[in-house]
Amino acid sequence: MNETIVEKFSAGIRWNVAGSMIYETLKITHQVILFHVLSRQSYGLMGILFSIVYLTTALCSIGSETALPAFLSLFTKNKSHFRYLVPRYMAPQIPLLLCGGAAATFIYFTYFFTKSHTLPLILPLLLIFFEGLRIFFRMLLHSVFMHKQAMIIEISIITLYMASVWIIHGFYHQPLTLNLIFIPYLIGSIIAILSFLFLTMQFYLTLPEGALILPPSLFSRIFKTRFFNYGLNFTKYFFSANFLVPLIGLQLGLAQASVIKFASYIADTVKSVIHVVIGFSGGALLATIKESTPVMKQNAFKMVSEKLTKIVAFVLIFLVCNYPHLLSLNGSASLLDATLIPSGLFLLIIFLEHFEELYAVFYTVEELASIPLLFKGGEIAIAGLFVLSTSLPSPTHILISVVMVKVVGISLLASAAWNRWSIYPRLGTTWRFVTLATIFSLGIWYLVSIIEYGNLFAFFTPYLKRAL
Repeated sequence: MNETIVEKFSAGIRWNVAGSMIYETLKITHQVILFHVLSRQSYGLMGILFSIVYLTTALCSIGSETALPAFLSLFTKNKSHFRYLVPRYMAPQIPLLLCGGAAATFIYFTYFFTKSHTLPLILPLLLIFFEGLRIFFRMLLHSVFMHKQAMIIEISIITLYMASVWIIHGFYHQPLTLNLIFIPYLIGSIIAILSFLFLTMQFYLTLPEGALILPPSLFSRIFKTRFFNYGLNFTKYFFSANFLVPLIGLQLGLAQASVIKFASYIADTVKSVIHVVIGFSGGALLATIKESTPVMKQNAFKMVSEKLTKIVAFVLIFLVCNYPHLLSLNGSASLLDATLIPSGLFLLIIFLEHFEELYAVFYTVEELASIPLLFKGGEIAIAGLFVLSTSLPSPTHILISVVMVKVVGISLLASAAWNRWSIYPRLGTTWRFVTLATIFSLGIWYLVSIIEYGNLFAFFTPYLKRAL
């Protein structure tokens, strides 16, 4: 494999993992404080609105983000190709975001609106529109290996967002309303888009001049790939917290939705770190070697899967060493018990999803997204039968059903990929990596124990009392 490509991939992994860990640490810190400050009903309503915004944004993407690596080499061939193809590629998404935003606004104000939590009527629509554009341009920058610049912008914006919310609330003594949470978030989204557009123009200027020469049936290929990829992502949304949280809010109330949303934030912190390996760096690598030999594709798949395995191994080691501190973020034994099992199940779903997504990205780059879509359709059908056959007794039962379905789906998808390309993931890691991860995790555990309890005996005392 080309050494320059491998170097770009490795550098991208480093920037994406480090950047996402910083970003997610800031985000989960923000959510922990909100979880303690807001009432359960207010936090549940906030979580439902965020879920509606991102679920609608994803449903209106029509595969623009995840299908992009399949055609990236053509889009970036020269300035003429980029100037002609990129606007036409993203044009269908704009009216869909506006229509979807209007529909989501209607749903929110019809089913979840309360007089004690007012919002500007247009706010959900604007959030959906600008977040949709933000996600597309972020994926574009990562796909052309501009990982460093994109990550710096994202970290800077979430830092400014958190500072604005807590400075206004803490120093100016303004109540922590949904307006204070969402209006600065919208402003940050707009700033991110402007920054991404600037970087996109900088990348465009580096492309060579050239004539516009398009392959036959290009737009039909783009339509087919985006259609099947959209269907693939559409089915995935039914297993996401952005779908499950509003569903649980309607079925079981805002208080239960707040617990599940908080559990999903803990799990999504892990998800975002893992996603950068597959969606950003992995997608860029697989797009670059699309026209290469089968052996090179097999090696690239193994390389991405090896990085993914290391991330999963590190997360598991860190959680095993630090789970008492993480669970104590809830602040009480009852909330600890309430979020322990949902958080664990969400994490298990995330690990399964990302090994499944690794195969889906490979299929998408090969313009064969219809195959993983077929398996996803089977997963949805089985999960639907389970939900219809029960009375939704608890959120935990819903999550367990998702886990069982995904285990079957990923096994079948991996078998199909092996039969077609002889690709398989490289799941092993080294003892050196495990040792370093364990030392780091135990070091964090020790530091937090000293800071929070003053000494290790005080840390263990509550657990000894509960055991006795």
